[in-house]
Amino acid sequence: MTRWQIFIVLIKVVVLLYLLHYLYQHFFANQSFILAVQYHLQQHIALQQWLYVIAALVLLPVNWLLETYKWYVLQFTTTNHGFYQSWKNVMKGVTYSLFIPPQLGDMAGKLDRTTATQKLGIGVLSLYGGFVQSFMAFAGGMIGVVYLFKPAWYWCCTMTIVLMIMFLCLYCMVEIIVWVKKKLPYQFLHALSFSMSKKQILLINAIALLRYAVFVVQFSLILQFFSVSINKWVEISAIMLTYFGKTFIPALNILSDVGTREFAALWSFSFTSVSPSIVFIASMLIWCINIVMPMLLGAYYLIESMVFSKRKAT
Repeated sequence: MTRWQIFIVLIKVVVLLYLLHYLYQHFFANQSFILAVQYHLQQHIALQQWLYVIAALVLLPVNWLLETYKWYVLQFTTTNHGFYQSWKNVMKGVTYSLFIPPQLGDMAGKLDRTTATQKLGIGVLSLYGGFVQSFMAFAGGMIGVVYLFKPAWYWCCTMTIVLMIMFLCLYCMVEIIVWVKKKLPYQFLHALSFSMSKKQILLINAIALLRYAVFVVQFSLILQFFSVSINKWVEISAIMLTYFGKTFIPALNILSDVGTREFAALWSFSFTSVSPSIVFIASMLIWCINIVMPMLLGAYYLIESMVFSKRKAT
C-alpha cells in the first residue's frame, strides 16, 4: 500500500471508531434510550401496522431485482450472463460486503464465473453501476438538506435546479462515455467490452433512480409501523439525508455500513420530532430486511459454487 492509501485507511478507521463511540455514549450507555428501545419493541402493535412491515418486505425482492436488472444490462455485452446468473452474482456480492467494503464485495460477487480477460471490464462496469447509485443518493441528499433547513419556496426552486443539474449531468455522462468509446484504443475497448448505447446508459440511470425510491419508501413504511406522525415531506427529506450520509461518510464500510447508517439516521432525524429510539430500530430493521436476508441467500449461492467447483475438480 502507498502512503496515501494508508492515510485514507487511517482516516476511515478514525471515523468508524468515532461513529461507534458516538452511538455507544449517546445511546447504548444511556439507560433511558435502552428502556425506550425495549418499550417500542415490546409494545402491542395492531395488525394494521404490521401491514407496513409486510409492504416493506414485499419491496425487498423489488429492490434486488432492480439491482439485478441494472447489472444484467451493464454486463450483458461483456460476459453475456443470463438474468439468473446475474441475480446470483449480485446476491454473492451482498454476502461478501459483510466482511469487506461494499464496493469491493459487490465487485467480488460480480467477478464470479468470469474469465481473466473479462475481469477488467466487469470491474469498471461494477464501479460505474455503484457510481450511478451513489449519484442518486447525492441528488436526494441535496434535496433533503434544502427542505429541512430552508423555507418551502426556496426548497421548490432548489429542487427544480437540482433536478435540472441531475439530468444535465446524466446527459453529459452519456456524451462523455460515447466520446471515450471513440477515442480509446481498440485493444482497451475490447478488454472492457465497452459497447453500451445511450439508451442503455439512460436505462441504467432510470433503474438506479427507481431503486433509490424503493429505499426511501421502505424506510417510510417502517416508520409508519411505529406510528410516526410528522409532515411527510420532512420525513422523506430526513430519509434522503440519511442515505446521503450512509453513502458518503468515509467509514470502513464493514458489515454493510452498520454504524454509519445508524449515525446518519439519528443525525438526520434529530431535526424532526421523531424519537431517536424509533429511528434506531427502524434503521436496524431496514438493515435486516435489505441486507441480512439477501446475505443468507448469497451465502447459499457461494456454498453452491464451492460444492460445484469441487465436484467439477474430481
